[in-house]
Amino acid sequence: NLIRKLEEQMEEEKQAFEKAQEEERRRTQELHSIAATKIQAALRGTLARRWSKTELRRKKEEERRREEEKREWEKIKKEREEERKRIEEEERAQREEMERRRADYERAKEQERYRLKKEQRLEQQKRKEEEDEKRKRMQEQNHITSVKDDCRRQEEVVDKKNRRSKARSSWVKDECKREEERGEKDKGNEVNEKKTECDKRIRHDKTIKIDRNTTKKQDKTESVNAEEPERLDDTRPQTISAKDRIKSNEEEKTVESNKELDSQ
Repeated sequence: NLIRKLEEQMEEEKQAFEKAQEEERRRTQELHSIAATKIQAALRGTLARRWSKTELRRKKEEERRREEEKREWEKIKKEREEERKRIEEEERAQREEMERRRADYERAKEQERYRLKKEQRLEQQKRKEEEDEKRKRMQEQNHITSVKDDCRRQEEVVDKKNRRSKARSSWVKDECKREEERGEKDKGNEVNEKKTECDKRIRHDKTIKIDRNTTKKQDKTESVNAEEPERLDDTRPQTISAKDRIKSNEEEKTVESNKELDSQ
């Protein structure tokens, strides 16, 4: 808008300057025409009244008039010269003003182009920085997501291992506890069996001591002694069979635990 206004103002000033020049040329032509008419009239009068006294007076008067006209012409010429110089000075000033305005216009145009170019460059740089920042945030987000996924997978693996280890530890503890309970139970059974056997032997010894006094009792003692080893023999296989049963139960549980671990 500023550039267009400057151009319109320069065009108006140019038209005004051309109009002033045209007016000056017209006024100069009118002055020339008046002067030529006066010269022609004087020449005709001179030819008609050259040798008369009246003509001499008129001649003197004409000379005086010519002098006045000359002076007037010189004055007009001087005024015209001054006017010409003034017009030239105005034209020079107008040309300088037009050159100055043209230079201002070119400078403003160049500044505007530089400003637009700078704004475009800054806009491109800003857009590039925003894209770089966005890409950087996306990379960081992807990295954080990847790290979280890795941590989650590692936690799942560790949690799974911990559950397996806890299950195995719990199973081992339960087995150990059951084994201890079985051992204590078997041990209690063996102790009871040994105690029973000792009681029997004590009663047997007492019986032997009592029966030694009499022959009849001695025979009875011999029969009791014959029965006692049989009882002992019956007790030992029962003890051995209980141990075998405990061992077989332990082997079965070991096999079952191995199968459970394999399935896990």
